[in-house]
Amino acid sequence: MGNEDFMKSEKLQTKINKYFTIFIVCIIVTLSVMIGRYSGYKLQTETGENLTDMAGQISAQLDQFMWNHYHQLDMLKAASSLVSDENYRTDSTLIKQLQDSFPSFSWVGVTDANGIVKASSGDVLLDSDISARPVFIEGAKGDFIGDVHEALLLSELLPNPSGEPLRFVDISSPLYDKEGNFKGVLAAHLNWNWAQERVAMTADTFSDSKRMEVLVLSKDYDVLLGPNELIGESLEQTMGPVIRSSERHWASITWPDKQKYLTGFSTSAGYDDYSGLGWTVVVRQPVNIAYQNIVQLLLWLAVSGVFLLFLFMILGGAISRKLTEPLNELSEVATLLKAGHKVPMPDCNGIYELEKLESALSDLFSDLNVTDAALCEMKTIATTDPLTGLKNRLAFETYINQCSGTLDQSAQSLAILYMDLDGFKTVNDQFGHGIGDKLLIEISRRLTAAVRSNEIIARIGGDEFLIALIAPVDMTASNVEQTAQRIIKAINQPFYCENHKIQVGCSIGSAVFPGDSTEPQTVIKYADKALYYSKSHNKNRLTSYASIGGE
Repeated sequence: MGNEDFMKSEKLQTKINKYFTIFIVCIIVTLSVMIGRYSGYKLQTETGENLTDMAGQISAQLDQFMWNHYHQLDMLKAASSLVSDENYRTDSTLIKQLQDSFPSFSWVGVTDANGIVKASSGDVLLDSDISARPVFIEGAKGDFIGDVHEALLLSELLPNPSGEPLRFVDISSPLYDKEGNFKGVLAAHLNWNWAQERVAMTADTFSDSKRMEVLVLSKDYDVLLGPNELIGESLEQTMGPVIRSSERHWASITWPDKQKYLTGFSTSAGYDDYSGLGWTVVVRQPVNIAYQNIVQLLLWLAVSGVFLLFLFMILGGAISRKLTEPLNELSEVATLLKAGHKVPMPDCNGIYELEKLESALSDLFSDLNVTDAALCEMKTIATTDPLTGLKNRLAFETYINQCSGTLDQSAQSLAILYMDLDGFKTVNDQFGHGIGDKLLIEISRRLTAAVRSNEIIARIGGDEFLIALIAPVDMTASNVEQTAQRIIKAINQPFYCENHKIQVGCSIGSAVFPGDSTEPQTVIKYADKALYYSKSHNKNRLTSYASIGGE
């Protein structure tokens, strides 16, 4: 894998951070959605049930209030004077006492059998004929409680301070004398304002009554009590289907004003022997207010989710760094070992997989070190003369081939000196090959001392040697001459091997790259020809290929 591929690859720590973040985001989002939905449903249900509970309490109080006032009239009816033909004045006194005790009665009166009012509160409608009014007609038939209605005649006689028409609930009951003959009707108009007072008192007991509105609907779903703009309006289409079909007593409903309200309701069930008028108490609240706690919960969940995300990202980063730190150390050690540095393996104790990796890498690099040592040894054997320790022909040719490719031919030259010993065969014949080998070893030492550090010496077989030197073009000839003379002088000095004084000489031929040839192997051949010339002409001398003119 190249460096570009490495650059494109993600770090393990980055991958761990990314996957950890994705995992945490999924967990937080999933939990937030689940908690939000469940909690939202619970809060919605709780709010709806609170509205229903409020509607139920108001409905119960209305029924109880109606029952109480109905029985107050029943108690008045039981008074003996109401079944006598001559005591209408006494009736007026009892009526006044009743009205003083229960101000909700706007009007109470007693009629004769023909519907003429004979006694009334404040003498209102006294001697008036109400035989055509439902309060008399239905009261003559039996106990009667009528639904809320406006009384135009009473509105004129009993003006409302607010200027709005008075509305009443009719309560009436037949009167009979002791013989059971129909005597008249005990009738009453119950001021509907009492319902508003009861509703307000009950609503105040609820802490979450912000922007709550209470409506009282008739059995036909007409608005009896509520916002002024809805009084008298029919909510059959809005509330009828919900009340008739809903299993629970609350729902989110779009009202005629196009706004959505969370709506709770409770239908009148009566009280004791009072069966009720079929009223439905409705309590509504705008959904944006009713669900305010849900919105706050969702906002809290969102903020908490973001906070937890950052917290877990920090935690994930710390965990990923902890996990990848040993791997990074192993990677750095592997890089250093690859570069040839000797460094110890890091301690990865405590993590089983990393311990296995550390052990495997240790074994691998141990094997590689052994292999490298073996390769180095093989390379040394392949490129070194085993007797003298000098370079061999393979190493020398490799060197000059490399030099020829990198040499600045306009400024530098590569000179090859081909050297052969004079008189070496006589040494072998006279003293044996053992002495000859020792002589070659000593000669290699003198050659090494005679040349400069940047000049290469190789033994290519027997008593033949090659020397390569690099010199400026204009100084190549003088450098070759100086080096050759140092070599000849060093070789001409006597050698002492096992108490034997040995005297040998050497002949040298030289050729130059690229002056004599641009092919390194050809230059070696030319140097060999020049050596042959030296051997043929007095030996122990230097001959350049250029001086013999290519003979």
